[in-house]
Amino acid sequence: MDTTNAATHYSIAAERSERRSSLFRRGRVWLGVILVVALALRLIYALTLDPAAAYQVGNADSGWYLEVGRLLVLGQSPAPLPTSPLYPLLLGFWQVILPPETAVIAVRLLQTLLSVASCYLAYRLGTIVWNERAGILASGVLALSPVFIIEA
Repeated sequence: MDTTNAATHYSIAAERSERRSSLFRRGRVWLGVILVVALALRLIYALTLDPAAAYQVGNADSGWYLEVGRLLVLGQSPAPLPTSPLYPLLLGFWQVILPPETAVIAVRLLQTLLSVASCYLAYRLGTIVWNERAGILASGVLALSPVFIIEA
């Protein structure tokens, strides 16, 4: 009788473990799909924008960051910055080593990768705080949100 109970218990535990493993694999597949979709949407958006438009006067934020970044890297200190200098320095670095329009494309590609990494981090955070479904949902919402696509 004891061996039957032990075998039944082992069978139930093995079934639960297999079910969890299957859910884990399914969750990883969903995460992979979400990250690929996030990358595709952000690349489509980033690569359809005119890189020269970032330098135009009417594009206040982009133009300001690009100009301040270029000045910082060239050692010409602009007026006191209302923001930390790391992001403008990153922009300035690309502008010094690449032609202006190519630098904008390089920055957009870097920001695209960082945005996709944010989708993954949303998955990890949701999984840690709640469960894997919450992580998948958080990652999916971030991946499909127009705000996060445009700001990538």
